[in-house]
Amino acid sequence: MIRTKISDTDPQTGERIDVPAELRKGVQRAATLLEAELPADSFDIDAHWQFATQPDGKLGVVLDLTTPYGGRAVGYTGYPFDADAFTNDGHIRRGLNTPAWNFNRTLAYLNKLGTRHLRDGLQQLTPSGGV
Repeated sequence: MIRTKISDTDPQTGERIDVPAELRKGVQRAATLLEAELPADSFDIDAHWQFATQPDGKLGVVLDLTTPYGGRAVGYTGYPFDADAFTNDGHIRRGLNTPAWNFNRTLAYLNKLGTRHLRDGLQQLTPSGGV
């Protein structure tokens, strides 16, 4: 399952950030496209899109992709996007390539850890110590 949150509240000040309707629509479209790229049937995934003012004063977006593991959230966080990355599907898909690829690698690693843990548990249960 993927839980998507799009936030327009400044995390430092708590004030609402004025976001143009077209940018908000583009981020909503990006969230939809991203959901198709992630293995939601195998993992609980949180996708948090945060509108943020960049150091140059322009409006941008920061993406955090996390999944719970071992009592904490792990994943790929703090991925920045310029506002013009959301102008059309082609730009959105190109922009999503890096965070989706890195997060999927993280999920593959967690899957490998889980498989190893399961295998080790099975070995402890078998009389011969092997599976």
